[in-house]
Amino acid sequence: MLQSFPWLVGGLLISIPLLLIPTAEDRRTVLLIHLAALVVFSLGLTWKLAPLSGEGWYPSKAWKLSRSQLAGAVSLIIVVTGVTALVTLASSAALRFQPSLQFLQLLSALDIAWVVSGTTLATRSLWGRGVAIAAGIGMSIICVMSIALYLAEVGLDESGGWLVDSSQMLRLVLPFDVAAAVLTIGLTLLAASLADGTGQTPVV
Repeated sequence: MLQSFPWLVGGLLISIPLLLIPTAEDRRTVLLIHLAALVVFSLGLTWKLAPLSGEGWYPSKAWKLSRSQLAGAVSLIIVVTGVTALVTLASSAALRFQPSLQFLQLLSALDIAWVVSGTTLATRSLWGRGVAIAAGIGMSIICVMSIALYLAEVGLDESGGWLVDSSQMLRLVLPFDVAAAVLTIGLTLLAASLADGTGQTPVV
């Protein structure tokens, strides 16, 4: 949390100049650029905290090593997701999104942040830095793309708010979300289960 605090402060400070940006007519483009920036932010914070993922933060005789490793990974994912959520709230308000659009952006940022951080940390433990970078970027692109496809198909309402279309959500967004969640959970469990006695997951 201490290491993530400067990122939180920086994200909040960067949100202040956004108040000076005039309201754009094409809110969809602004929304997607903003979401992409938030994803890059969450990736950067994940890499900042990644060296901590091998630490045995929760040693306990009552827990197997895999449970301790899993608890540590989940803690880092929660920190990344929480910091990203706070920055999302501040920057979305600064950009003067409609309340419903701010809610959509918060849901999207939360959803993407946890799967991207989880995938990045797990693949880093399993297969090293290079694979983790590719996995994190790939997951980010896929998740943002699902929101972009939804907005391209449905658009926004007349006031620039979130236009909810449940059928299109089921077709264009939820399948990606479910697949990303299953993959992230599976990789995180695998990385924890392969941890050795030093608290580090051996790179395969």
